[in-house]
Amino acid sequence: MPLSTNIELLMSLQTVDQAIRGKKREVEATMRQLQELESHVRKREAESAQLGEEHAGVKAQQREIERERAEIDEKMKDRRMRLQRVRSEKEMQATQRELDVMRERTTQLDEHELQILEVIEALDTRLVEVAENLRGGREALNGERESLVARGAELTQEIDRESAARSELANALDANLRRRYEVIFTRHGGTAVVLVRDGVCQGCHMHVPPQLFNQILRGGDVFDCPSCHRILFAAPDNHDGV
Repeated sequence: MPLSTNIELLMSLQTVDQAIRGKKREVEATMRQLQELESHVRKREAESAQLGEEHAGVKAQQREIERERAEIDEKMKDRRMRLQRVRSEKEMQATQRELDVMRERTTQLDEHELQILEVIEALDTRLVEVAENLRGGREALNGERESLVARGAELTQEIDRESAARSELANALDANLRRRYEVIFTRHGGTAVVLVRDGVCQGCHMHVPPQLFNQILRGGDVFDCPSCHRILFAAPDNHDGV
């Protein structure tokens, strides 16, 4: 028994819709891959900039320590010269206390600078790592961008062509039947029209009533599976699939 015109149109429409659906997903995957590469580069750029700011800040602290130590050295030199000129015990003790305070501060500055040097060393190492990572990310992006964009454009053109063919098929169907098909297609993940073989729906693998199966075999009308509500058709020899 030949398939009805409506079923043939629906099957052709489903084939086109499945192709469009698959290509749209490939476009999304292609663009997602490109976005991930771009995101990786942006993250590494941001990390590099942040590390650079931290490095600059720590180096500024080091310069401040060096400046303060130089000032203390000058003051200590002055106080030592003063010790050679003092005449009273009181003045000598006061000058000595100043020297002790400055020595203590110098020790604190030395300890702080050692800590800063450790931080600088760690930042230098991290900056090299991030720079290498960033360079690799940029090379990957530059190497993949052109092919990914080209593939996305190619798929989009194919989708446009198939969408035009889809419009012709869809317009040949009754509007209510088309909407019914589209709802089922969306609900069942891209499969709205399925084969019924030996009385079994190949969509949900449930038996259909014998009377309904015989009606489908005779063709002419469009019938749904009572269980999954997909549109059913029977192959001419009742053994072929889609």
